[in-house]
Amino acid sequence: MSGAICASPRRLYRVVERCPSCRTRRRIVVADGGWWGLTMTCCACGFSWTTEEALRAGKRQRAKDAARAREEWKAAKPWATWTPEL
Repeated sequence: MSGAICASPRRLYRVVERCPSCRTRRRIVVADGGWWGLTMTCCACGFSWTTEEALRAGKRQRAKDAARAREEWKAAKPWATWTPEL
């Protein structure tokens, strides 16, 4: 028996919005995961959240997430180009 997992490509976008953790305007990387919805990550503190809930992480993981978000920011497209996948 075999199976296949189908996943849509992960698309990255950048936007400057208010981070719920920093409580100030920050650079935010938005990852569109297709079926899984949008995941936002703050480039300053590494706090991540989805459209439904905050994702909990320890200090070390948040530092890694912030560094990854800063790298992804460079390759991300402007939010204005986002279109929902049909």
